[in-house]
Amino acid sequence: MGNDVVDPAVLPVRQPTGLPFDVGRVVAPMVGQSDLPFRALCRQLCNCKTNFPIVCYSAMLDARKFVSLPDNDARENAFDLLGDAGSEAAIASRASLRKCDRPLVVQLAGNEPSVLATAARLAKETGRVDAVDLNLGCPQRA
Repeated sequence: MGNDVVDPAVLPVRQPTGLPFDVGRVVAPMVGQSDLPFRALCRQLCNCKTNFPIVCYSAMLDARKFVSLPDNDARENAFDLLGDAGSEAAIASRASLRKCDRPLVVQLAGNEPSVLATAARLAKETGRVDAVDLNLGCPQRA
């Protein structure tokens, strides 16, 4: 095992078809880890090395819990894993980070088609989501 580090700028990029946005690199979803500050850090570090769009996923969200959230603000906070609104400074910082958090794919987990469809529609209605990924069988708990 050496210290072989691959420079992302030299990796080939293939554009998938059928997506509503360009893809350069993808930061995959991680349960409980893909919060807004982590995505912002990944985007900043990746953009320093390449000029390709960085697509990030939200952490996996339970579709049933997501549907039960009271409003769009709570749903947007769920994408970010940040909980309640917090102080005025925290709200301003979050708003600044959210401006750069595109494209964003939200990952919804569940096994009930009607609940998944409702959750996907509600995610789209927030205006923050560029695509929805359905997770129908991950053993992790959302």
